[in-house]
Amino acid sequence: MLLDHIIMSFAFVPVLIVISLIFGTGEPMNISVMERLSFLALFFFYFNKDYFGARSLAKRSLGLVVISNKTNEKAIELQCFLRNITIPLWPLEVLVTLFSRSRRMGDLIANTRVEAYDKTSMASLVDDIKSYKLNPVSMVTIGTGIVYSVFLWLLLGTLSG
Repeated sequence: MLLDHIIMSFAFVPVLIVISLIFGTGEPMNISVMERLSFLALFFFYFNKDYFGARSLAKRSLGLVVISNKTNEKAIELQCFLRNITIPLWPLEVLVTLFSRSRRMGDLIANTRVEAYDKTSMASLVDDIKSYKLNPVSMVTIGTGIVYSVFLWLLLGTLSG
């Protein structure tokens, strides 16, 4: 989880900084539409980091994969999304992990686990994207991801102002 966070931060923080510099208002309490959309995209991609092949970039480099406990196969997109909805509650995730070394709180919700798998390069993500076929579960996952991201975006906006 920590390596995923570091990779996502290095991927998105520079983009968010550039967008803030170009489109920002310069006032902390007055966030531009472009900045808000950028954070919305960040939430969406973070929650779906395991979307392709049940493996994030960190899992690919560490040789791990998200597995469904029900099928013992790679987890489907919706399970990967559900597994990551608890990311905003990371302090609670850390506590759960202390008592359940093998599974995060998100794994308990999505009925998944992480297992060893072949280590692959980051280029394998490109191959997974190229060979990907959109299906009904994918569309539900994308829709749910957008709704959940908007919910968090609105919640954070309400809490900050």
